[in-house]
Amino acid sequence: MRTATVTLSLLVLAGLVATAGCKKKEEPAAGAQPQPTSAPAEVSIAECDKYVAALEACVKKLPEAARAPMQDQLTRQREAWAAASPLQRQQMAPGCQLGNAALRQNPACQ
Repeated sequence: MRTATVTLSLLVLAGLVATAGCKKKEEPAAGAQPQPTSAPAEVSIAECDKYVAALEACVKKLPEAARAPMQDQLTRQREAWAAASPLQRQQMAPGCQLGNAALRQNPACQ
């Protein structure tokens, strides 16, 4: 059950990236300050660390308006991963692999 939840979360996150990439590129407002992002936190699961790195690279390519919600979602996902039990962590790698595959096929992330 938990594997399905993690997999679904990863696919939802990848889907958000896909739909956000389809929006018109917006210019930042005059005098707008870039929103700070938290430092990348490693998940300590190789597949998930690769997924996080790929997703962060993709988020940087999104229109300004889509970046903050995606970064927020990624932060929440990291928090969920950090709170996962050892058994749940063992089951996360396949979901992260699926997320990586989805990002590689996402034109917004190319």
